Amino acid sequence: MMLDRRRFLGHCLGSAAVAGSSRIADAGANVPDRLTLPFHLKETAGLRRFGYPVHAVLPNHTREQGTHYRLLHQGKVVPAQFRLLEPDQREVILAFNASPGPLETTDYTVEFGPSATPGAEPRGGLSSQHDAGLFQIRNDPYLTSSIPEDLSGLISSIRTKDLEYFTPHSRGLFLTDRESRKRTTLKLPRQGGDGSAVWRWQGPISVGLRFTGTVAMPGGKPLRTIVDLSFVNSKSWIETTWTIDDPDDRVGSMGFDLSLLIQGEPALVDCGAGSTVYSHLRSGEVLSFESRPAPKLGESGPRWLMEQGGASGLKPFAVATPTDRAAEGWVHVMDSTRCSAIAVADFARSGPDRFTIEAGGRVELERRFTLPATPDRPKILKFWIHVVPTPVQVGAVTSPQAMLAPLVVDWAG
Repeated sequence: MMLDRRRFLGHCLGSAAVAGSSRIADAGANVPDRLTLPFHLKETAGLRRFGYPVHAVLPNHTREQGTHYRLLHQGKVVPAQFRLLEPDQREVILAFNASPGPLETTDYTVEFGPSATPGAEPRGGLSSQHDAGLFQIRNDPYLTSSIPEDLSGLISSIRTKDLEYFTPHSRGLFLTDRESRKRTTLKLPRQGGDGSAVWRWQGPISVGLRFTGTVAMPGGKPLRTIVDLSFVNSKSWIETTWTIDDPDDRVGSMGFDLSLLIQGEPALVDCGAGSTVYSHLRSGEVLSFESRPAPKLGESGPRWLMEQGGASGLKPFAVATPTDRAAEGWVHVMDSTRCSAIAVADFARSGPDRFTIEAGGRVELERRFTLPATPDRPKILKFWIHVVPTPVQVGAVTSPQAMLAPLVVDWAG
């Protein structure tokens, strides 16, 4: 069963929660030349934000020809980007950056209509192109991200002026069959067939890229899949949302396998468990970080567990106490000059999630599905890859906890 487009959109945009309704009447009715859509922007994690990206689809809104848009905050124009969503070009997505304080709520207004004054967009920012088998998103002169058009390996390169963060050996996205546990790596046709790749939106503040296709699985028809990637001008990260329509519950797990560039020894690792746990890995060593859903009545075992070791096997390194909260679900993998932060949304909510980190820079995340699927509920894996210079406390500006708690857009009724 193919997923409903609006439901997919709700899963895939992910950088803001969209709720409420607009003041717009039916497009065919007599409406004024200038209308407004107010909303509240909420910080809910208790963290100071700095230029944090916000995305939201204008609710109950279809763009009419000749409509102009701008974003206002306390009566002042805010640099913002309004784009029609591909491929149908009916819905409008808003993108901008905000810097609220901890738990702060601020009010904004979208003004639109034929007589509205178009809002200003920032100079410079992101540019995007598709050439020689790669989608490239540039934030010159700071960052260039390269994505293969068949999605093999997921990411070919993330490069700053001085540093490359990936090797050419990433395996990319994978899934396993529930019965056989056979692993299938996601790779879509480069041209034609049942796969496609399109820019969902493009602009200086934000770029959206969507891959659609099917993946062959034992025991039935190929499964429909969508991979959405978004890029922003204010942060050096890629947000990825992978969705699989699996009405017969054939998929046992989803995951990614990335090959980060780590130079020198040891590799440094931080893990977001109940609190931050740090370690280091020398040649041949591996760290496993696994978390499980909240235990049911009668179940035992720790909520999360870390093990580390080499050729002789893994040994316990850190374990949750009975009073520990759920693991946050992020890791830092670092050498002396570069840090890659990877954060996974809804960590260990639907089943066990496990990071495996090797000293050489290979990072795997596998999400296992233990709860039965339903025909109307797709399987989803959403994560961020954020590259910054070391030390991460100086280079990152945004913490993994902030990535996992996007700012919330609450449309006023």
